[in-house]
Amino acid sequence: MFRQQKHGWIGIDIGSATVKVAQLARNGDTLRVVARAIVPRSLPVTTEERETELEPLWSASGEIGAAVALANGLRGRKAASTMPMGLCDLHHIDRLDEFSEDLDSVVRHAVESATQSSADHLQFDIWPAESHDGLNQPLRWNVLAVARPWSDQIYSDVVNNGFACQQIDGLPHTLTRAIDMGLSSERTLPVSALDWGYSQATFCIVHEGRPVYARVLKDCGLDRVIRSVSDGLDIRPEQTYGLLQQYGLSGLNSSGTDEKATLVAELIKEPLLQLENELSRTLSYVTSLRRSIKPQQLYLFGGGGLIKQLSNYLTRQLQIESRVWQLNPLPSNEHASEPEGHCLFGPALALSALAWEEA
Repeated sequence: MFRQQKHGWIGIDIGSATVKVAQLARNGDTLRVVARAIVPRSLPVTTEERETELEPLWSASGEIGAAVALANGLRGRKAASTMPMGLCDLHHIDRLDEFSEDLDSVVRHAVESATQSSADHLQFDIWPAESHDGLNQPLRWNVLAVARPWSDQIYSDVVNNGFACQQIDGLPHTLTRAIDMGLSSERTLPVSALDWGYSQATFCIVHEGRPVYARVLKDCGLDRVIRSVSDGLDIRPEQTYGLLQQYGLSGLNSSGTDEKATLVAELIKEPLLQLENELSRTLSYVTSLRRSIKPQQLYLFGGGGLIKQLSNYLTRQLQIESRVWQLNPLPSNEHASEPEGHCLFGPALALSALAWEEA
């Protein structure tokens, strides 16, 4: 997969609450993180707010510059960025009425038919939702749509910080690359990813190196957990992250637990149940229609992945092996790298690795 080049691109993961910058280096087939940094957005966007109402605030240029300054050791000027899921719409198209070289026009018409509104201002990324032989048209397609001004804004934010923006990638593709990077051996069975971010929770099923299904889970942003804990304990929101890492779900259904651990677990319970229900509903829906892509594992990304014992909880509740994503996992101790917070930087690291795919 990887060709000879020591340093990857600069990976820039722009979210609603933070901006993350990271870079990989490679020695043979081994990847290592050489630089990374995370900075908060000047005004985080919550699940109750529509990003389209905050257009003047969505430039991430300042935060990118701050993250670059903090990430000592960055090399090179080529960069790739994510397109924040809060700015995107996902569409699942069962079939296209016609298939021609002008695929953009066909997709635009299909999206307009589905949404009953104009798609003239949108840009699309379209890919098959299933394996196909290249001769026959796939029956199902995934479409990621974004308003052109947003993609232009992201590009400008990257370029204004002195980088050559090589690619703006959709999160489903970025998570797919991260999963491939984090596997200790090649897998042929479907797996899934949950990027539990501040204002969005994005679920993605990966099969044969492509995101065959993706969905933003309704009302499941991590900000709901943050707000529940901060309100319940009367602390600042930024103070909750340490408690989630230290206690998390350790206070659930266990006797003799620290009183604070029990309280934190109780405060998490309601927003966590919403996440669990949405995941269960999505898995049931996918399994009923396309059993062949039922995932065998779930990898956790984002701030939610740092919640103590979340992977164990989801394994029990969903009956799917769940684990926190990490780079170069060690089979003998799969949780060895969790303190390093690799799950926070998974998308940014996957963007950095694009350098070797393009070489």
